[in-house]
Amino acid sequence: MKMSSIFHVFIIWLVTSSLFINTLVLAVSEEYEDVLERYARHTKVISGGRYGGSKAFIRVGGYSFYKNVPDSMGTIGLYVVAIYKDEVLLKYHYNTYFDSGASEGFGRDIEKLPNGTFVVVAAKEEPIRHFDKRGQEALYQIGAEKGLLEQEHRTSYLCIGVKGLERGKAIEKIGREQLSHIGPDCDKLIKFTFPEKPKPKVLLKPGTTQRMMVAQTEVLYYIPKYFDPNTAEYLFCIHGAGGSGGAWNKINEFRVISDINNYVLIAPRFDGIYNATFALMEKKARNKEKFDFPLLKDFHLVKYQQLLNPRNEYRSDLRLIEIFNVFNEQLIERKRFNLHGHSGGGQFVARFAFFHPELLNKVATSSAGTYVFPVRDKDYPYGLKMDKLEKTFGHQINPIGIRLSPEEMDQKLNKLLDVEMTVIVGEFDKTSGASWQGKNTTEKGRNFYMAMLEEDKRLKEKGIRPLNKECKLKFCMMNGIGHDSHVAAAKAIELAFTVGEKKTKGQVLNVDFNNTHKDKSKHKNVIKSRKPPRFRNGKAIFAPGANQSLDAYMHQSADLLGCGELTIKVRLRMDKNPRRHRYARVIQTSNNQWGGSVIGIHETSRISAWIHTTSSKSTVVRHRRIGVSPRLYSKIKVDDGKWHDVVLTYTGSRVKLFIDGVLQDETEWTGAIVSGNQINIGYVKSNGFHFDGEIAEIEVYGRSILP
Repeated sequence: MKMSSIFHVFIIWLVTSSLFINTLVLAVSEEYEDVLERYARHTKVISGGRYGGSKAFIRVGGYSFYKNVPDSMGTIGLYVVAIYKDEVLLKYHYNTYFDSGASEGFGRDIEKLPNGTFVVVAAKEEPIRHFDKRGQEALYQIGAEKGLLEQEHRTSYLCIGVKGLERGKAIEKIGREQLSHIGPDCDKLIKFTFPEKPKPKVLLKPGTTQRMMVAQTEVLYYIPKYFDPNTAEYLFCIHGAGGSGGAWNKINEFRVISDINNYVLIAPRFDGIYNATFALMEKKARNKEKFDFPLLKDFHLVKYQQLLNPRNEYRSDLRLIEIFNVFNEQLIERKRFNLHGHSGGGQFVARFAFFHPELLNKVATSSAGTYVFPVRDKDYPYGLKMDKLEKTFGHQINPIGIRLSPEEMDQKLNKLLDVEMTVIVGEFDKTSGASWQGKNTTEKGRNFYMAMLEEDKRLKEKGIRPLNKECKLKFCMMNGIGHDSHVAAAKAIELAFTVGEKKTKGQVLNVDFNNTHKDKSKHKNVIKSRKPPRFRNGKAIFAPGANQSLDAYMHQSADLLGCGELTIKVRLRMDKNPRRHRYARVIQTSNNQWGGSVIGIHETSRISAWIHTTSSKSTVVRHRRIGVSPRLYSKIKVDDGKWHDVVLTYTGSRVKLFIDGVLQDETEWTGAIVSGNQINIGYVKSNGFHFDGEIAEIEVYGRSILP
């Protein structure tokens, strides 16, 4: 075949291929345009920027995906719905004002959608601040012509397009005024299918904090290190109304008592995706004395402390029971659980305890700003008058277990008085405003306690409650304390959640280099040396020819967790002119620089010692600071080049420090020992604090021994 003939064949093939590709592209484009036309007829969209009423509304096929979106700083940004062949693939809010990663997330989610997916985008308030090129490209992918990237701030914007649609073919509107698209068939129903929500799954991973979703409520939970399914109990910890971090904080506050007493900790995040910064900015921007917390989820429980929600029919008390049932089905089955809440969480606990006392074992509420008082002439959520619930909360109420008859209320109160419930307040807690319940948080807690005692008398006079039955409600005033979550948690642990008698142990560690040159504890670590090691800059230096097993000497294991008593004995000699290391550690029962129990050297060359128990951060002791463990100091200095015997002993009620048999300092303290699984000698692993000198003998006991 001649070359010219081959060339002509190639040209014919190229033209034919181009025509085929163009025809295919045109067919696909027409298909996408048909998808757009079909769904756009069934779609109603409203977008309002700052100047357009700050509104977002999306309805497709008679189904309202977003309506009545709250007007708050936390709800700013883009609202997106994506539907593919009548299956809803995406329904999400991207806060492109506050969240610098929201535009990236929007672009990533659009990219994952299959071509031919119908997409609706509506902007609210201010969508542009953190909107970037990735988000702009996503708008181009659904057929937008202009997008948002170069638009005026606080603008209104809506886009109705299809993934893969030619740029400029989408329905796109931009302007300062409120914008809308109202399809002629927007109220006609389309039967959508929604992807199945994954069932919550409880993971058995002791010693770690896990998270899962239960009906769009995020749940954090912690299974104790030494989890025993035969004796374990549930302890629900409810955060205050002030941030998503509150749930994490509650887990951390109760983690130690969880390990000691085998509690499975569960901390639901009832406030949804919440940031305290949003609330502060909202308050300043709108100049409001009272404001609602920002919401980002349809199933939000923003007023969770009142059990009922003013924005929808969801109830936080029923959600908690739903979470309890999930754990009962998947982990261990229990009929009752323990419950603690602080501040807004304390309000929730007080109300939950009234309506569901049959589910509760031990309860502690701290620093609650309001309560449900046992009075029938005050409207709920502050009293038990229930005839104005719809007016109070603005919609039809689910009455199950809430709207009770007087006889049912008496039965609930009778059961509540049998629950071991502790009401904890701080002496200087003035956080809540005055009302008929009291002039501040402290007074409200005391008044609630007194009202419940009066109710106990009333029920006994009516013959509903036996005369010889004790009211188990208790009241605790924390002297010198305000609205402190950590302090209140420690007090709740001490008063309500410590199980049984605190344990004691014999000797858990013994290292003696003067005689046996052997660690006589259960670990049997052997270090041969003709004399005790010298510590310098965090290193143990042994005599020449010694087997310098530094890890064996400087890091020991000893189980002290949960002990009600403690004794640490150390024989040491400090250099006459030591290098100054503030808070140098001789021995510490934790890897954390401020955790565990410690014998150390202060920068003044005096012995400094303290213990760490479940009551740490809970009491003002003598002149010692609030928020730390009790600290003891020796009267004498030990930088004299002589050997000294130092003893720190804890009896369960007092801590004492001795040097050479002479009492140096003492103070009152309570609680069970925390940490103690890792003992560091000569320094603390996380931050140095090196001791310069020699250590000859170490003895550690899980009981109190005087020198």
